[in-house]
Amino acid sequence: MTSDTIPFSSMKEQVGKKNVIYAPSKWVYPTTIQTEDEFHTSDEIPYGTSFSTIKKQLRKKGVSKKSKKERITAKSVSLSERLREKV
Repeated sequence: MTSDTIPFSSMKEQVGKKNVIYAPSKWVYPTTIQTEDEFHTSDEIPYGTSFSTIKKQLRKKGVSKKSKKERITAKSVSLSERLREKV
C-alpha cells in the first residue's frame, strides 16, 4: 500500500461499522423444496375464470377470420379515405 492509502478495515473502525456478513438469499437458496403437487397444471384455470371472461376484462379483440390480404386491403382503403378527407 502507498502512504496515502487508508485500509478499508481502519475506515470501518473509524466510523464504527462491523464487517459485512454475507447470508444466502432465501430467494436464491430456498430452505424448503416445493413438490409438483403445489404447482398448477398448464390447462388448469384458477378460480374458474374462463378465457373469454379474461379477454373481455382486458378488452382484447377476437381473432380475425379474414385473410391477411383482406385485412391489409381494408386498412389501405380506410387510410386512403382518411387522407382524401384531409385534402
